[in-house]
Amino acid sequence: MDRVTSTTYDDANLVVATTQDLATSPVQRLSASTYYDAVGRVRLSVDPAGNQVKKGYQYGSSASYELTSNPYATAPDAWTLTVRDTMGAGYQCAEL
Repeated sequence: MDRVTSTTYDDANLVVATTQDLATSPVQRLSASTYYDAVGRVRLSVDPAGNQVKKGYQYGSSASYELTSNPYATAPDAWTLTVRDTMGAGYQCAEL
């Protein structure tokens, strides 16, 4: 079964939405959206099942920090912290 995919770019609201329709039945639609911040970093992703992944960023002089929510964890408010060096290589991860 083939799917027809369409992608919509909303520059004003910094959102990219992808929709896949089953070619034989447009009722079976899958939609996903990715929201960006003002500098082009992902701040929120929503998959076709409605699961949301939120991201936050912080920059220091010797490292950057990326906080990512985990919607699939059993504990509510589960987050993963990734620390990256100045070259962008991740060197430390921790689940919070």
